[in-house]
Amino acid sequence: MSIDAVAFRLALKKGLGRSMLMLRSDPDNPALRDALLDACIMNDVYDRQCESTRDGYLHRLISVSGQSPFFWDALRGRLGAGFHDDHDVAQIFAILCLIAAEDQRFDRQELRTFLQCASDHLVEPCMWALVKLDGIDGVLLGIHRIYESVVADLDGEGWLVQQLIQTLKERDGEEQSSKAVEYARTVCPELDRLMVLVAEKAPRPAPAGPKNYAEFKANVEAGRSPRTAWVRDADQTDIILAAQDMLAERDERRVRSYLRVFRERAFPLPAATLFPLTRHENPMIAYGAMRILGRIRSPEVRTAALDFLAAGRVRDALDLLQANYHSGDFEVIGRAIERSVLNDETCHRIGFSVLHLLEQSPAVIQESVPVLLWLYENEPCTLCRRDVVRRLGEGGALPGWMAEEVVFDAEPRVPDQAVAHPPSGNCS
Repeated sequence: MSIDAVAFRLALKKGLGRSMLMLRSDPDNPALRDALLDACIMNDVYDRQCESTRDGYLHRLISVSGQSPFFWDALRGRLGAGFHDDHDVAQIFAILCLIAAEDQRFDRQELRTFLQCASDHLVEPCMWALVKLDGIDGVLLGIHRIYESVVADLDGEGWLVQQLIQTLKERDGEEQSSKAVEYARTVCPELDRLMVLVAEKAPRPAPAGPKNYAEFKANVEAGRSPRTAWVRDADQTDIILAAQDMLAERDERRVRSYLRVFRERAFPLPAATLFPLTRHENPMIAYGAMRILGRIRSPEVRTAALDFLAAGRVRDALDLLQANYHSGDFEVIGRAIERSVLNDETCHRIGFSVLHLLEQSPAVIQESVPVLLWLYENEPCTLCRRDVVRRLGEGGALPGWMAEEVVFDAEPRVPDQAVAHPPSGNCS
């Protein structure tokens, strides 16, 4: 059976477990091998700040391909070039560490030498992989490379020391890693000094919050974000003042600060007063106003949502439907999605809003199944895909084919959802 390489590349880009099933059925296909190599070189994670890295996902595929020597040789040559638009050295290095851990034929010393000589900007993103490979020896090499920068900026860089130790604990367990660290401190003065400095670093006191609305407004005008504690405890009179000042404000930064108030507190004025902000030229302000309106149950808000659906503005409609959903709306939402041309960012916004809507109205999961199945295929964020799988499972609508492939998903916690919610007989 010859697998479509384009479909395989798409599955790799999204981190779908489908890629494993495809590769297993055609492991000797050179087009799949080349696609997998490209995925190893490039980092296709949608949100690198939140999503899991892809090295483990890609290494599992390499192992199944039976071509580890090919990938070892192909990836080694990419290490020395640094970061470029067409490749990610940190991901390449992590995959090489996993290949070396699996097979003693591959020379780990090459990886150690690379980290010893790598540019400073490559050390931090790469050193975690070496700790997972070499244990305490990887920690000591990392400490050697980051020592000067941590001493120079303990507040900003001290977390690196703590994270190195935590990575070792995850590899070797609490007891064994603690013993290894204690011994290493006796033979590595740099490690000992850094651990002492980090332990002694006094926590910064939390800045005092405003005592009244006048101080709160002064903070906003000075460009400081509102403190959550004050917003939560403020009386309703002050919340009304904040709403009125926000609507009168013209400075974009201040408007965004005021909008944060209504993440915690209900907007106290008529919904119609917010509509002008939904048309603001700053997309962050417009989006913030949409989110606030979505929490207000109002015929005007629902009408606006339905108008957006008719116009193909699905993500805006979903924001407004959060407190205004009526049974049957998901059918309209699905038709609007089918008519739309959507990019990854828009698909992600739609996914986020659908999942949030289901949190507000969990009883309508069955109505949302067609949209959830669409999101599984189109949502670029693996974290949101995990929640899509969870919602399908909770609704008894997890298809058998999906349960089979999510075991190999790039997001490690996706398989847990399939285990917790096995597919029903009528969903296969």
